[in-house]
Amino acid sequence: MRIVLSSTLALLVGMVTALAFPTAEVPTSEAAYIAKVKTAAPEENVAKATIVMTQDGKERTLQTGSNGFTCFIAGDGTPLCGDEAGIAWSKAIGSKSDPPNKTRFIYMLAGDTGTTNHDP
Repeated sequence: MRIVLSSTLALLVGMVTALAFPTAEVPTSEAAYIAKVKTAAPEENVAKATIVMTQDGKERTLQTGSNGFTCFIAGDGTPLCGDEAGIAWSKAIGSKSDPPNKTRFIYMLAGDTGTTNHDP
């Protein structure tokens, strides 16, 4: 009985997770933006990360962090949090230049909206 209950619970959690992929929407209000960006990484990481919002081509810092991670929502609606090397990699891919040859880390726990790293 325990195995059946555990399997059923795992299936339900998997289904809910599958339905929770991000939408292409990039929120315009600070509260909605922060709520969506919080889905990118574990809570303890986002709480100490810098959160940046881009509006009208200008970056604005909503939260100044202390852990070296920066969180934002990509133009396709994908929330992500990356360390310094991860953000440098992301910017290089976006500008179609060579990314830095460093180990990098980017959280995308909410999934993505079909992002391509080959033709951004």
